[in-house]
Amino acid sequence: MSEANSPAVHSMSTTKPRVKYQASCHCQLVRYSVTLSPPLDDFDSWVVECNCSICARNGYLNVYVQTDCIEFETIGLESDLIEKYRFGKQRVQHYFCSRCGSSLMAESIEPGFYEGVKALNVSHPLFFPFTHLSPFLISVLIPIPIPGISYHTIPHPPRTTPL
Repeated sequence: MSEANSPAVHSMSTTKPRVKYQASCHCQLVRYSVTLSPPLDDFDSWVVECNCSICARNGYLNVYVQTDCIEFETIGLESDLIEKYRFGKQRVQHYFCSRCGSSLMAESIEPGFYEGVKALNVSHPLFFPFTHLSPFLISVLIPIPIPGISYHTIPHPPRTTPL
C-alpha cells in the first residue's frame, strides 16, 4: 500500500473531552496509558473489527491510535521481555507479554503502511481495564468491520496525539 493510501490523520476534536485510560497485560509487567478523544463512551467513538486471522481468532476490537497517544509506565515495546510476532505478509508486528502471554498491541512495520499508528484491543477489560468503562459499555460499542485479510484502509483515520 502506498503512503498516499494510508489513512489521513485528522485534528483532534477541540469540543470532545480527552480521557486517559490505564492498560496492562494480565500480570502487570507491562503497564501503559492511552489518551483518546473522543473517549470510548462518546457517540462519535468507534472501534474496528478486523477479519484477519489473528484478530478474528482472538476476538479483538481495536482502536487505532497514534503512537504518541501511548505512554509506557513500566517496560516499553523494545524490551527483551516483550515477544514479537509476525505472520502472512509480515507487514504488522504483534506484541505480547513474555511472562503472561497477553496481547498488548500491534503496529505496521512497513514504511508507508499505517506509519506511527498502533492497534489496541479494547474488547476485554482484563487486557485493557478501563477505570470507568464497564464491560456492558464495551459490549454495546458498534464495531466497524474491515477486511484485514486484504489490508484495505480503515474507514476512519486514527486518533491523533493529545494536545
